[in-house]
Amino acid sequence: MKIVSLDVIADKIVALGVPGILFVVAYTSSGYFGAAAITSILATFGGPLGMVGGITMLGIIGLISQAVAQFGSNMAIKAVIRKQLNSHSVDEIKKIVSGYPISKKLKLSVCDYLDQFENR
Repeated sequence: MKIVSLDVIADKIVALGVPGILFVVAYTSSGYFGAAAITSILATFGGPLGMVGGITMLGIIGLISQAVAQFGSNMAIKAVIRKQLNSHSVDEIKKIVSGYPISKKLKLSVCDYLDQFENR
């Protein structure tokens, strides 16, 4: 069984959540109910491409929001690391991060960022 890291889970929740929220807001403000509301929303989102374009647009919005979430989390992590460097050594932070349930890619990114502070 493959263990999924927390940063991957958060990215997927954001990727599904933003288009879902957008769809619910459009649904409640459309003035239609049921299938008519879904059809009109997807057709509106799709513009000249119709419902298929609307589904594609929601997918693109999901991908963009996932990328924004990834970028935002990296910036937040770097800010936390800078604060932690006031009271912990680089090696202590690396040891702590190695125990976190995050992806190897993110751990390597954190360690690379910490290496900038190694000689200070």
